[in-house]
Amino acid sequence: MKWTKLQLILAFMVSVLMINSCQDDPVNPGDDTASYFQFKTGNYWVYKIDSLDANQAIVVGTSSTDSTVDVGVEMKSGKSANKFANYYSDGSNDDGYFALDGKKLYSLIADVSSGGVSLPISGWVLISDFDAATWTVLDTSLPIQTNMGEINAKVTVVGSKGILKNITVGTSSISCQEFIQTISITAQVSGFTIPITLKIKYYFGKNVGLVQVSQETAKYTIPLLGDQYLFGFIRSLQRYKIS
Repeated sequence: MKWTKLQLILAFMVSVLMINSCQDDPVNPGDDTASYFQFKTGNYWVYKIDSLDANQAIVVGTSSTDSTVDVGVEMKSGKSANKFANYYSDGSNDDGYFALDGKKLYSLIADVSSGGVSLPISGWVLISDFDAATWTVLDTSLPIQTNMGEINAKVTVVGSKGILKNITVGTSSISCQEFIQTISITAQVSGFTIPITLKIKYYFGKNVGLVQVSQETAKYTIPLLGDQYLFGFIRSLQRYKIS
């Protein structure tokens, strides 16, 4: 399992990671929640990441590969967490921390500065909750530091449990639970109000872990400049080892 740098920026803006068929009913994992996350030292996952254009089509030539390895358990910020080493196709690497508390999955977020954007948010963030239909991840106003100066923004992040989907990895069809993060940002820039809405979908597969993450390209409008885009991505599992 892994949380990509791009995913952090687009999913939160405040802490700046093949679908064949679907069913209409939410999954009910009962006491089987842990099987969707597969926390065990030595497990690994390899993903392909593709960028999306303004029409939600994959941009040819943008594919890259990253991988994640579960390297063990550590105490982090008051929680017993599994540490995941992430390796990127450009040769860089970093670590991510995830903690399972009953039927809730948390990710540890640190202050993030990337692409000229810096956001002063850190701590454990609730990613998924099998017992809740919706939950609030964040609801706050904060300054965002950018290359163009400070921008004041109202940021709301709401999580929700979606439907059960079957996603194909190789020749196998994997039953996955969908979780959705809806990110609403209202930014104040030079006297103008700019609303932006992002939606990121996560799919956790039973006995596999994180199978897919996707975010559609989002369009917003800046007065005098016209339509702008936050381009999306799709991150799909290619192969994995679970022990």
